Amino acid sequence: MSSPQVELAPINSIPVLHIRGDMRLDLADLERALNRLAAGRPPIVVIDLAGVPFISSLGMGLLNTFRRGLASHGGITRLAAPQPEVLKALTLCKLTALFETHDTLASATSATQA
Repeated sequence: MSSPQVELAPINSIPVLHIRGDMRLDLADLERALNRLAAGRPPIVVIDLAGVPFISSLGMGLLNTFRRGLASHGGITRLAAPQPEVLKALTLCKLTALFETHDTLASATSATQA
């Protein structure tokens, strides 16, 4: 089982972390990318989930830990374009109440800070 591919590519001066592949067990690369990103304390981060067909509880926990850390410095974490099964899992775990969730990457990167 391989880890998801992770790429940081800013859009409209907002850091966007693109994730491709299942978020199952091997999330070390993703965790390192999130830690590097959090160290800069950006005001907004978008996590692009369009390429993620499956997310485990471990993956959800990792995203929520990142969100909490960013929020402790006043930052906002936005989730962009989650696939239906991923959105269902996030909703069942009540994480959609904690994250700003956008249907599209364009929406997530163009929305102004609340």
